[in-house]
Amino acid sequence: MRIPRTKGLSKCKGRRLPAALFVALLLAASFFVVACSQVVPGLDEFYPEGEQPTGIAPPAESFQPLAPATQAEQTLQRLLATEKPDRDLFDLGRRYKGIAQNVDRIVNAEQPDYVVGTVQTFWVADDANSTYYQIRAELRGKSEHLYMYVEEGLDIPQSGIDKTIQIFEETIYPTVRQYYGEEWSPGVDNDPRITVLNARIPGVGGYYSSADEFPSAVNPFSNEREMFYINVDGQEYGPGTEFYLSTLCHEFQHMVHWNQNASQETWLNEGASMVASVLCGYSLGGIASWYAANPDVQLTHWSVDPRDPRDVLPHYAAAYLFMEYFAQHYGGYEKLRTLIALPLRGQATVDAYLESEGYAVDFNDVFADWTAANYIDDERPEAGAYYYDVRLPRMRPQEIARGRTLDKNLTVKQFGAKYVDLRIPQGNYTLDFQGASQVRIFPTTAPSGTHAWWGNRSDMAATSLTREVDLWDAVTAVFRFKAWYDIEADFDYAYVAASTDGGKTWQTLPGMSTTTENPNGNNLGHGFTGKSGGGDVALWIDEEVNLDDYVGKRILLRFEYVTDDAVNGVGFLVDDFSISGIEFSDDAESDGDWEARGFFRTDGVLPQYFIVQLVRYVDGLASVERVMLRTHDSMDVSFSLDDYGQELQHAALIVSGVTPVTTEVAHFNVRLVPVADE
Repeated sequence: MRIPRTKGLSKCKGRRLPAALFVALLLAASFFVVACSQVVPGLDEFYPEGEQPTGIAPPAESFQPLAPATQAEQTLQRLLATEKPDRDLFDLGRRYKGIAQNVDRIVNAEQPDYVVGTVQTFWVADDANSTYYQIRAELRGKSEHLYMYVEEGLDIPQSGIDKTIQIFEETIYPTVRQYYGEEWSPGVDNDPRITVLNARIPGVGGYYSSADEFPSAVNPFSNEREMFYINVDGQEYGPGTEFYLSTLCHEFQHMVHWNQNASQETWLNEGASMVASVLCGYSLGGIASWYAANPDVQLTHWSVDPRDPRDVLPHYAAAYLFMEYFAQHYGGYEKLRTLIALPLRGQATVDAYLESEGYAVDFNDVFADWTAANYIDDERPEAGAYYYDVRLPRMRPQEIARGRTLDKNLTVKQFGAKYVDLRIPQGNYTLDFQGASQVRIFPTTAPSGTHAWWGNRSDMAATSLTREVDLWDAVTAVFRFKAWYDIEADFDYAYVAASTDGGKTWQTLPGMSTTTENPNGNNLGHGFTGKSGGGDVALWIDEEVNLDDYVGKRILLRFEYVTDDAVNGVGFLVDDFSISGIEFSDDAESDGDWEARGFFRTDGVLPQYFIVQLVRYVDGLASVERVMLRTHDSMDVSFSLDDYGQELQHAALIVSGVTPVTTEVAHFNVRLVPVADE
C-alpha cells in the first residue's frame, strides 16, 4: 500500500498527490486545528465564548416497525448472505498460468543472513507510468528484525540508518505487534528480518505490497521478501526523521494486517494503520480537519481520486477517527488485534467483534454514536458515547437553516453524515424528514428485462459464473453477450475463460475489449479492466468471444472477476448471452444452469435505510433523538421543535444513509415549518 508524502497517510497502489503539495496541505491543516476553539458547533453565534452548553443526555432512540420484507429487502438479505470467495493467487496461478501444484510458498530452503555491504536488485513500482523498474541497492544496516537497503547513488547518512534501526527495534516493532498481532515470519524468504528499501520513488512517501509475499512464479514483480519501500529523495524525510518513522509504523501495520486477515476492507485496514502511527508516538497533524470540513464521505468505501486532496484526505480522516472512537469505547487499543484477526470483511468484522465481546450494539449503533459525538464533541469522559480523546475541529454543516422555513432536497452518502444546522428565529416548529425507499447497487439497469448477473464487489476476491457448454455438433461458435463494467484499471480484471478438463485448468479468451497488458502483474491473460466503452462513464457494450477452438467438445465456460488488495470499482455486469452454432440464449431473467460463486443475479434495487438523529440543547445539556428507518411502509419522521431559541437553545439534524454494499447516494427531503403556519 503506497503512501503519499505526508505524515502517516498511506495510499493503496500508488494513488497519490505530489509530495510537496501534500506537505503544504498538512501544514495548512495543522494550523487550522490549532486555531479551532473547542465549542459546541454552531453555538458560538448564540452564546459568549466559554458559556456554550457542552453537556449531554442519553439518546432517546426509536425504531420504525419492520414490515414484511419487500423484494428489495429480500435482495439485500440474499446479497449479504452471498459468499465472496477470497482471491488465492496460488490457485489462480495453477489454473491460469500452469504453475506446478508443488510450488512452495517459501523460496529459500536455508535462512538467509545477508552481510552489510551486500548489493541486490529490486523491483520498484512506478505508478505514474503504470509499470515496474529495477534498481540496485546496498545493505547499509541490519538488526534482529530489519534490513536497511539504500539505492545506489543516494547519499544517506549512516546516523539516520542507525537511528531507524534502533527505534524500529525498541519501539515500532514491539508496539505494532502488541496491538495488532504478528507479521508472517520467517515468511516467504525464510528470514525473520523485514527489508526496508530506501530509494527514489516518484511522488510517493512509501508503500507495502503484498505481492512481495509470494514467489515470483505467482507475481513476476515480487521481490520475494517481507518489505517496505520508502522514498528518501530528500533529506527532510530521510531515515530517522519523524515522517519516516511514522511511515514505518503505518506500513508495518499493513504487513501485520495482511497476515492476520488479507481480505479485510481497505477503510478498516487504513484506519488501523493511522492509529498505529499514533500508538507508536507520532502525530497525524491536522488530518481530522479534513473530515470536519467534509463529513459526507462514505466511511465504508475506499475508491478515491489520488490527485484530489479533497477526496483522499477526508477518507483517511474518517477511517482514523472511527477507529480511534471504536478502540476507545469498545475494549481499548489492546483489543484491536482481536478485531483484525476475525476472518470477515468490513462491517461484518465489527458486528462479529461486538457480539463476541458481549456488547449489545451493532455497527450501525456505533456509527450513529460516532457521527453524533463528532458534532457534540464533549470534552468530558463522563459524557459517554459523545466523548473520545481526539482533538476535533468543529464539524462543518452541509446545510444551514436561517429562516423560518426550509424545504430542501438533499443527498447523503451511505455511511456518511449530512449535518443540517438549525440557526433559526425563535418560535415553534415541526421538522419533517422524508427519505427515498430504494437505492441502486450500480448506476445502470439491465439492457433487457430487469435482471443481469453482477460479479459483486470486494477487495481480494475471485468471484465466478460457470456453466457447461456442449459444442459437440457445432461447426463454428461465437459467444456473444452484453457487458457493463467499472473495474479498477490495471489492478483488477474480469475474464471470459474456458476449460476442457473439468475446471482443473483454464484459458482466458480474447474479447473485443480485453487487454493482455500486465503493468502490475495482476492480469491472468485476456482481461477486462477500467470502464466499459473506454470513456469516463461506463456503458453497456456488445462483446463477443470466438469459441472455434472448442467446437466438437464439451467445455466449461466461465466469467471470473478478480480484485486485488485495495480499491474496487462498482464491478462487472453481464447479460443477454448467446452462442452461435448451437441453440443457446439466456437473458438472465432466471438462474438457468449457471453455477454462481460470488456472482449475483439482480435487478440492482436495494432498500434505502437511514439513521436520522436530532441533537437538542436544553439548559446547556445536549440530547440525541435517534430514528432508524428500516421499513418500506414509511420513510418519514417528524420532530417537534417547541420554544426554539428560548428553552430549546439550539438543534441540528444528522442524516446518514446506511444501506450496505452500494456506493450510490441516498436521497431525502428536509422540511421546516412554523407550527402557526401549518
